[in-house]
Formats: sequence, C-alpha cells, structure tokens
Amino acid sequence: MNEVIITLFGSISQYWYDKNYMKYFLDKAKGKPVRLKVTSYGGDVAEAVAISNLIAEHGDVTVEFIGFNASAATWMAFGAKRIEMHADGMWLAHKCSVSVDIYGALNADQLEDKIKELKSSKQSAEAIDLMIAKKYADRSGKPVKDILSLMNDSKWIAADEVKDWGFIDAIIPGINKRAKMTDDLTNCFTAMGLPLPVIEDKQPEEPTMVEQILSGIKDFF
Repeated sequence: MNEVIITLFGSISQYWYDKNYMKYFLDKAKGKPVRLKVTSYGGDVAEAVAISNLIAEHGDVTVEFIGFNASAATWMAFGAKRIEMHADGMWLAHKCSVSVDIYGALNADQLEDKIKELKSSKQSAEAIDLMIAKKYADRSGKPVKDILSLMNDSKWIAADEVKDWGFIDAIIPGINKRAKMTDDLTNCFTAMGLPLPVIEDKQPEEPTMVEQILSGIKDFF
C-alpha cells in the first residue's frame, strides 16, 4: 500500500502547523500508512505534544526528517512508528524558553513581585524541560541526566550521532555527504536565537589507486 505524504515545513504553532492541521490530514489517511516529512525549527510545546499523540493514535506513521530540525520538532516525532533522517540533515535539542517581560523603572514592591513572577516562570520552564527530557529518555533508553546535559549543550548534531543517541531508527543516504550552511540559513538561525551548527569543511581524502583496486576486488567477491 502506498504511503500518504503529509508535510510539515515550518513552525509548530496554533498560527501555522498545529494539532488541527495534523488531525485533518491524519483523519483523511485513516487506515493507510503515512509518511510525515518534517523540516522545522520547533515551536509551541503544547501543540507539539498534541501532534505527537495524534501521530501515535494513527498508529502507522513514519517521520522523515529532512534538512535542519530542532526543539519541539525533534521529539514531536516520537509518536511515530518509525523515524528516519537524511544523512545531510542536522538536529538540535535544547531547553525550553519562556516569555519574560520587564520594562521601565520598578520600586521595591514591584521588584519583589517581579522576582516572584520570574521564580514561577523558572519553575514552569524546569517542569517543561523535565517532561521533554523524559520523552527523549523513553525513546532512547538513555538516563534523564544525560538527556538534560545534551539539552543544556544546545548544539547541532549530525545524523549518525542522532542515531547513536537512539532518537531515530535509520539514516537515509543521499548525494550530499554533509550539511551545508548558506547565508539564508545563518540569518534564520540568528533571527530565531538558535545556535549555528558547526560543520566541518574538510573533504575526505581520495583513495589511492591501490585502495581503489582492493576495494573493487572486495566488492566483486
């Protein structure tokens, strides 16, 4: 049976790709295998949780990560039956962010109120981080403390490392051997407050003639 293709190319939020969008297309594909192609820098945690549960409810969804994927988009996929990632993609886990609004001059009482508000926001952020870390841990079998350390590092990692962590099931090989950074990607990461990925520019050395011959003989047999 052919897979039904659904795309999620952008931010996860109630104003863009949300639970209603996903429910509509998953309901249309009820009883059929689905391939959800994703390239997203993440977005709203609540929407991602709902989407993940809808994917699990469908029961036969393969998530295919293409390009760069980060934040809520990474663990949103954990509701899927199978998760794949292109070899030239990049992947980022990090701690959540909460809105903070401080403006103007405050007196002592107002400062005390703001401190209480910030403490409450910090506790909320910690609770969300723990929830997300448990999702990564349940998927990978890694200790929660190791997951929190990875989230705290907030760095882009390549497909082979993502697979080593146990977050994906398979790597899809491609023509490109490594991800490439463009000016547009750099500007986008900077605008969204995401760290820039560190990508090695060094190309692998060409095999010698002897190595090519030996490789050919090995392949032949």
